[in-house]
This record gives sequence, structure tokens and C-alpha cells, in this order.
Amino acid sequence: MGCFGMKRIMIVEDEALTALNLKANLQLIGYDIAAIESTGYGAIQKARQLMPDLILMDIRLADDINGIDAMKEIIKFHHIPVIFLTAHSDEETLKDAKVIEPYGYLVKPIDIRTLKATIDIAFYKHEMDKKLRAAQEELKAKNDLLENINKDLYDIAIQLHKVNFEKEKMLIQQSKLASLGEVLSAITHQWRQPLNAIALLVQNLDEIKLENEEDNLKIQNTINETMQQVNFMSLTIEDFKFFIKPSEAIVTFSIKKAISHIINLLQSVYLNSNIIINFTCPEELTARGVLNEFKHAILNIVNNSKDAIISASQRGLLDKMSMGVIDINVTIDEKSNKIISIRDNGGGIQEDILPNIFDCYFSTKGEEKGTGLGLFIVKKIIEEHMNGVIYARNWEKGAEFIIKL
Repeated sequence: MGCFGMKRIMIVEDEALTALNLKANLQLIGYDIAAIESTGYGAIQKARQLMPDLILMDIRLADDINGIDAMKEIIKFHHIPVIFLTAHSDEETLKDAKVIEPYGYLVKPIDIRTLKATIDIAFYKHEMDKKLRAAQEELKAKNDLLENINKDLYDIAIQLHKVNFEKEKMLIQQSKLASLGEVLSAITHQWRQPLNAIALLVQNLDEIKLENEEDNLKIQNTINETMQQVNFMSLTIEDFKFFIKPSEAIVTFSIKKAISHIINLLQSVYLNSNIIINFTCPEELTARGVLNEFKHAILNIVNNSKDAIISASQRGLLDKMSMGVIDINVTIDEKSNKIISIRDNGGGIQEDILPNIFDCYFSTKGEEKGTGLGLFIVKKIIEEHMNGVIYARNWEKGAEFIIKL
């Protein structure tokens, strides 16, 4: 700016008389002259140094850079409004000049009124353009912000959807268990009378006395074995009923009793698959949580071990004479954490999928055999409901699941 805030105009004109006439007229109408240049090169350098408010640029200059090319260079570093001066108003010249988006044209000779009106309009248009650019930049910034917010909201919505979907699946699973509990209650009711009848009939055999003492002994042994099986069936139904019964009560329970309950349910079934379960646990160790949830977690892991052993046997990885073995050992570490180790000889888990086995819907068994929810639910129970830690690793003969409570 010149003194008193006058606008500074640079004149680029190679005709000296025209340039001086423009200077005089501009000063008369209240503008300051930033510089007068006669070449395109000089105009580029001076514009960079002085940063005038407007340039009056002759299109045809004496050197090898015309006014249009000079302005192309100038607007690369600063958006300075330009009014082109020309002695020719031919279409080709104006077409070339339009690329620069000039703020006006003045055809020589130039009278002072036309000069003033054109410059006033140029400054007004330039001011409006600045406001428009500022508004566009503000709008772009707001649009960018809105896009980022929308992206964040989308990400949050996806996460919420996943969480809700997982909850829904878990509720369905719990609903299935509750329904199964109702079915077992009905079965128990229907089986109770036949089991009692069998028990009475078997016990009546005790009244039969044969002459041969050896036959009497056989009958007595048969009675005892039959009664054991009847009692076992009755207790097993009650155990399953209690195991599946939904419960939300958080209690302190014996780890040994809880795991023993699971083993008692599974032992005979697993023996039919040539699998034995070894279990060691100090009597005094306890845990706190929902008892049936804990049992459900242990059952899921043990069933995984059983499936791995059967698969290994089918693939010839276990000798036909070798037993499948699941070792469950409970210890306490130096920080008083209870450590539950469940180890099998089923050949282990592929190292590339080991980090994913607790993910929701991740399964190596195929859709017809697995839902991918088992170990996911186990992790939820141990880590979220019991404030524990669970992880899996391989050992020499198979996989090992570690629970730390």
C-alpha cells in the first residue's frame, strides 16, 4: 500500500508515452504507482518483489515474453488481478488472454473515465472473488470435517453392530441352553418312573434264592451292577439339568469340584473314544464367578481337545494302540494366581491360525461341525466375567490352554 492506504498499481507497457500517460491519469484518480516496466521478464521480477494490488499489462511487449505469458508466471506465486491493455481487439488475442481470467480489457488509446471505471470494477470483482474463495475454502474444510465425522460415526456404527451381533449370538446360545434344560427336565420327569420301576424289579430278584451258591452270587452281582447303572443314569440327568440351568449368581466355588463335575459327565463317553482325562488340583483352591459359566468354559476347551485327538487319530497321527490323553492340572503361582492347564496329545494347532482361535465365528471344523463361538465365549467368560486371562500354545505332542485367575 502507498500512503493513506492507496491501491498500488504496476504498469507494464513498452511504449514510454503511453506508460507516462497512464501514470499521470492513475495518480489523478487516486492510485499509487508501484512500478513501470517495459518487458515481460522485468514485470515478473517486479511483481514478485513489490506484490502490487493490480497490474495494467500490455499484451504485446518488446521482448520475447508477451503480457499473457508474463501473467501466467506471475499468478503462479500470487493471485494479482490484471487488466490487459491492447491496441488490437481481435478474437484470437482475446481468446489467448481469457486463459488468465483477466478482470478487464482496455483498448488503446485509453481515456481516464474508462480507465477509472474498469479499475473500480476490477477491484470490486477481485474482492468478491476473494470472499468467494474464502467461503469455498471454509466450505471445503467443513465438508472435510463432516466426512471425517461421518467416517468416525460409520466406524463406530460398525463396531456397535459387531458388538450387538455378538451379544445376539450369545443370547441365542444361552436361549438354546435354556431350551435344552427344559427338554431335559421333561425327559427327567418321563424317565423317573421307568427308572424307579427297573430298580424295584431288580431289587425283587434279591428274594430269589437258588440252591447253587455260585448262581446266587451272580444274581447279587447283577443286581448291584444294575442298581449302579440306574443310579448313574438318574444322577447324570440331574447333573446335566443343573449344568444347563441358566444362572447369573456370582459365587465363590471350589475349582476341583467344578472341574470334577465336568469330568464325571464326560469320562465314560470319552473312554468310548479311547480318551482318558487325568486331573490334579489342590482341594483348597477356589475361584469367583458364575459357576455354570466356568463349567461351560472348561467343557468347551475339553471338547476341543477331544475333537483334536479324534482328528489326529483319523489322520494317522496317533498310533492305533495309543490312548488320547487330556491332562488338566491346577496350580498356584508365586503371585497367588490360580493356573489351570488343559493339555492334549492331539497334534497341536497350526501356528498361522493360533492367534485367531478366540475370534468370533473362527472355526477350523467347517460350518456343519462348528459355529466358531465356542472359544470366543470361553474368552468372554474368563476375561470379562472372571477378570482372568486365557491363551493357547503348542507343546511337543499337542495343544495347551492356560487359564490364569
